[in-house]
Amino acid sequence: MYEITDKGIKQINRTIQREFSVMKHTVLQFDEISAIQSAVNACYSNILRECEKIYLAVANEAYKGITERDGLFSYLWLQQWLYRYDPLTKYVFAHEIDRKRARTFEAVVASKRNDLAKELKQAMYNLTVQTTQYADEVTDYAVLQGYIDSGIEKVRWISEQDGRVCATCRGRDGKVYDVHKVPEKPHIRCRCYLLPASNKQG
Repeated sequence: MYEITDKGIKQINRTIQREFSVMKHTVLQFDEISAIQSAVNACYSNILRECEKIYLAVANEAYKGITERDGLFSYLWLQQWLYRYDPLTKYVFAHEIDRKRARTFEAVVASKRNDLAKELKQAMYNLTVQTTQYADEVTDYAVLQGYIDSGIEKVRWISEQDGRVCATCRGRDGKVYDVHKVPEKPHIRCRCYLLPASNKQG
């Protein structure tokens, strides 16, 4: 189910690595605060644009995989989605990007040159965790919307069963839910997924 998502995640991660490399090169060349600020802002802005492009493509591809229909999700929808509060992550995606951007700028300005690589590595990791989580979430949202729009009334929760499944997900494995009453994912990076179930099952 997450094959398309994983391709998008890899593309985002390549962008993160490239943009941080460009930013690091710039901040090592200049000591001016304004130059550093511009480099950090450009880095995060370019990453955000790539995330928006990938998330929109993933959502529409996941939806099409269920409904065989194109283009349900628009850029306006995506903007609203990225500015909503997420009860799972407990933050707003766009606001968290801004917070990480400010934290990276502070870390770059405050760190000694010997510590710069360590600070940027941690910032990249934190950003990767966030962008990966939301790639999964946009997929889940699009798939569920695809089921709803296809007239599917019941879905079955499927857990990975790979030895790392949490107790909550293990307990939900195989359970059938009304398509409008599917419980929220219980934790970050949950890769449980939904499949259509017979309306007679439950």
